[in-house]
Amino acid sequence: MKAVYLAGPEVFFPDVAEVAERLKAACAAAGLLGLFPTDAERPTGAGVSLARAIYLGNVALIERSAAVIADISPFRGAGMDPGTAWEIGFAIARGLPVFAWSLDLRPYAERVGPASPGPRGQVDADGLQIEDFGLVENLMIAESVRAIDATFEAALGRCAKHLLGASTAQA
Repeated sequence: MKAVYLAGPEVFFPDVAEVAERLKAACAAAGLLGLFPTDAERPTGAGVSLARAIYLGNVALIERSAAVIADISPFRGAGMDPGTAWEIGFAIARGLPVFAWSLDLRPYAERVGPASPGPRGQVDADGLQIEDFGLVENLMIAESVRAIDATFEAALGRCAKHLLGASTAQA
């Protein structure tokens, strides 16, 4: 069974175990093996050593995967979770297809907040230019993923079709 890494900020949710099981069950129903970040060997330690163990575990899961399905919903601000952004970049560098989804499909520039005119377009409260290409997320993310869907299920279906072919994908 082909494995897919399930990237996203869900690891920070209070009900992370239930969310992980729901996403992995949906993958199984589609004929794929969902690998959630918490599936890595249970790390021990604290502080920097714990962070390193989590990092290595997640890298190993991505390396086992045939694709990545990434939740790029806004997280703690206008943009996506930075860890998920790194995982997308790592997957792309390894030649893996990435299928994204977001609960907020508004253009990134619209989510940034109050803007005012600047010398090269709209600027934020700090006077920094707001990237405005009409994309859901920063252009380096939006242009590297195969698609950005509105739901996990839609991204999973697209991923299953890509990996398993139209006739065998069950999602």
